[in-house]
Amino acid sequence: MAFLKNINDLRKIEWGRKHLWDVKFKDAPAPFNEWFPAISIEEGLSSLESHDVQSAMTSHKVPKASRFKDIKITFYDDQAGTLREWIKKWVNTDILNGGKYLSTLESSCKPVTILKLDHKRTPISTSTYFVYPETDLMFEGDSSSDAVMYAVNFHIVSTPTDNNGSI
Repeated sequence: MAFLKNINDLRKIEWGRKHLWDVKFKDAPAPFNEWFPAISIEEGLSSLESHDVQSAMTSHKVPKASRFKDIKITFYDDQAGTLREWIKKWVNTDILNGGKYLSTLESSCKPVTILKLDHKRTPISTSTYFVYPETDLMFEGDSSSDAVMYAVNFHIVSTPTDNNGSI
């Protein structure tokens, strides 16, 4: 059996860190059109559902299907509400067209890029997704002096490597 010889075996590993990433929405308004001022991110990387199979004396699970993947981004906004207004316009105008008709999926999506970094801030990997916001965007005011913060779920439609870079 293999066991760790000593604590130095653990010290040799460069462990991943949760705080080393950047997010960018290419179409976001200034000053947020470079790297997105996100607090946290949850990136759906894979998804698998199972199906119960019953037999005479037992049951077991087998892979069945994949669910849609999402990205959840929590971010601070500026005093003018630039990001809130941009997402509100994206949903109400670009996708819902003021309630008159629904835009096509292709015109509803925007690219988001997630860059993962090592401890020296050197890029490790970059993922770009075409997404649309799937959320209820709510303004929440109270009497505290906290910064304005929003959490938005984005549904992943495709990646640029899917379908030769188009949706």
